[in-house]
Amino acid sequence: MGCGASSCSSNNNLKELSDLEESLSSPDLLEGSENLIYADGDDDNDFMNGLEFKESLLPVPSLCVAVLVVGTHGDVLPFVQLGQELQKGGHRVRLATHSMYREMVVTAGLEFYPLGGDPKVLSGYCVQSGGRLIPLDVKTLKQVPAQREQLKAIIESTLPACTKPDPEDASKRPFVADAIISNPPVYSHVHIAQGLGIPLHMMFPQPWTRTCAFPHPFANQPYDGKWTQGNRRSYFQADVLQHLGVLQYLNSVRQRLKLPTLSATDLSAAQLLNINHVPFTKMWSPAICPKVKDWGPNIDVVGNFFTNAASSYTPPPEFAQFLSVEPAPIFIGFGSMVIKDTSRLTKIIAEASMTTNTRVVLQSSWSKLGGGDLPDSIFCLGNCPHDWLFPQMAATIHHGGAGTTAAGLRAGLPTMICPFFGDQHFWGFVVERAKCGPPPCEIQKLDANRLKASFLQLRSKEMRAAARQMAEAFALENGVFEGARSFHKQLPVEDIICDVSLFTEKPRIARWYCASLGLKMSAFVYNALCKKGLGRKLQAVPYWPVDYKTKFKKHSRQEQELMQRQIVSRTLLRGVQWGHGHAHMQLKRPDEVFRYTESDLSTISDAATLAISVRQLFTKHDKNSNLILEEDEMIECYHEVYEEEHGSQLGREKCRWIVRCLLDATETGVANFQEFCLIYKLFTENRLDELSSKSDVKSVLNHLQQSRNSTQMIDSILTADDSLFASGGVELIPESKKTIS
Repeated sequence: MGCGASSCSSNNNLKELSDLEESLSSPDLLEGSENLIYADGDDDNDFMNGLEFKESLLPVPSLCVAVLVVGTHGDVLPFVQLGQELQKGGHRVRLATHSMYREMVVTAGLEFYPLGGDPKVLSGYCVQSGGRLIPLDVKTLKQVPAQREQLKAIIESTLPACTKPDPEDASKRPFVADAIISNPPVYSHVHIAQGLGIPLHMMFPQPWTRTCAFPHPFANQPYDGKWTQGNRRSYFQADVLQHLGVLQYLNSVRQRLKLPTLSATDLSAAQLLNINHVPFTKMWSPAICPKVKDWGPNIDVVGNFFTNAASSYTPPPEFAQFLSVEPAPIFIGFGSMVIKDTSRLTKIIAEASMTTNTRVVLQSSWSKLGGGDLPDSIFCLGNCPHDWLFPQMAATIHHGGAGTTAAGLRAGLPTMICPFFGDQHFWGFVVERAKCGPPPCEIQKLDANRLKASFLQLRSKEMRAAARQMAEAFALENGVFEGARSFHKQLPVEDIICDVSLFTEKPRIARWYCASLGLKMSAFVYNALCKKGLGRKLQAVPYWPVDYKTKFKKHSRQEQELMQRQIVSRTLLRGVQWGHGHAHMQLKRPDEVFRYTESDLSTISDAATLAISVRQLFTKHDKNSNLILEEDEMIECYHEVYEEEHGSQLGREKCRWIVRCLLDATETGVANFQEFCLIYKLFTENRLDELSSKSDVKSVLNHLQQSRNSTQMIDSILTADDSLFASGGVELIPESKKTIS
């Protein structure tokens, strides 16, 4: 769900922006090319297509994660599962969604915050408007003010959802988000992330990211399987209309965040996601719709998010009796959709059932289908978990919600989709393309004859075989686990982690930046060092890890090539004083009150000393801001650290050999200061085997385990006679490069 309301007067603005986009587009675009370069708000992302992010070696610190979700029960449920998975990873998770879902969220063990808006009202408007962003009839147009009030209530509640205690929490436990996960209909997601300076990760089971493969769900364009520029352009048009519809409310949030307000011609939220390469996880199976070729490395297709509620469900006796009779029935249900004429639809289903002698399970849901007299071949059912129900069905007919579609195919059931609006047309298209169902039929066009024909098609051997094959593919996936992994993989861990905590047992999130030392520090570390009397020397400022650009910049070819080489995923800003009022939020965070033992203070002080020493290896930058390691600097640093740790000096030439080993290690896979800290710490503690599960450092481990660079070789260097090195009489390792980037 995500249909925004916009007035008809926005047509002129749309035409102006569309003309602007047209003028920016390259005249030499070739449809179908895998190397298209576009200028509809971002050309960086297209240069990144086909590339992949390297998963960080660094441990992810515990975060306060705000999960913002607008939509129906089916929209919210996958995020409940995601929240539970993130909790297993040590994060504190708050799921902010509509009040009617509080019990479901709290029962799952997650924190809750109420967002505004009524999903029934939102869904009803989307059904009545046919998913059109600009209403075409007077009756629907009259509902626009009410719809805008719904959107206003949602947007205005999102900032408190990330920064305020739950209003129904008696303890008023404070909460300030360290990261945001959101679905697109929240609209204010990127603006709040910009204001708080924190990472944002989008997740949705809908094709909300521009592509030539298929149109935007709310563009009202056909899904024909063609690769066209028109498909891609539909995202720009839909994004602009939604931007105009909610701009007033977004600016209200931005003003509260002390951010500049936006105009009608500024970039929409979706375009801001594009130019900042915000990670976007598609919550569907690659078996039914693989990642398309013009999506960049910040986009993952991870698999379906399935529930397992079947074990707690007991069917009523009369329903159990109905299911015991052969043949298996066909399921018909339309979930959270609002149906205009339920009696007409019920009559159509009854006629088709009796004429074809087809048994039907009819689920009433929000619209109370199934009223009046029904033939014995139809059983009217209330709420029932799909994972229990569908394995006992012969096929499914439904509205085409992402969750219901996935649940039916998971059970190996041929599926017919009767879309109401939005992404439901997309799911009808991909199900038919996979030969798992007949062509979709819009709900208002469904009649008894079409339904009779569909009953027969759904029982065909070909469709049943295709559906079973899809179920086998689904069984190999774990979308919830992969969704959490995608979140962790795409986090800018090196920019949010406390550098000093890398030398302790527990990674922590950075809250302060010490410009004099070039180090990021957690509140725990910073407060401990202040207790040691070092506060004034630290020159610390509140740390803002992520910066979001809000203007599109046309890059030169040289800049584009540089971005491709560096695989820049987002604009990061280190050590910036928060300029819009959020520094005081540091005091509201629940981890700001610490009790230290003398051992804690000593450990932190030692770790900070080591971090400062290692930081010296990364103090020089070239003109492109690439990090450079100077061999001589490393030798001096290693010499000092060794003397401090072991109480004895190490010959300079021995240091040189050891440094070359470390350089060789970093040369094969360690790209930044934080990863070097981790390798250095584990290397000196002889614990490099702990990294063996990280595929990205296999080359590092292999290199270190070779005879010339193994830990045993380091030991032999340490114990060898100094004169061997001074005279150059040994050839243990080859010459290493003096610098690496």
